[in-house]
Amino acid sequence: MANPQALPHPWFEPEMLVGIKAGGFTLENVLGSGGLLGREEEVLALELENKPGVLGKMASRLKEKKVNLLYCYGTVGQASSSARFIMKAENNDQAIEALR
Repeated sequence: MANPQALPHPWFEPEMLVGIKAGGFTLENVLGSGGLLGREEEVLALELENKPGVLGKMASRLKEKKVNLLYCYGTVGQASSSARFIMKAENNDQAIEALR
């Protein structure tokens, strides 16, 4: 892989990038061609109903089963009835079981 280069933003750290394999593209072949360093990890992709309390219920189920999240982020469109979340747990299989 090429040597990592920082982008012109003070908050950017190349080693903090996380990628998801999709459609044959990988973080390494997309960012690596630009000389950036990345790391691929297995994550969970969730689609939740976009209404108050749904995320709280998910978090409660994870807490009950003592699932530790390393990170979680989400997004929703203006007129969307669902929200999409990406999360990484210390044990993704345990998180999946807790959310069933």
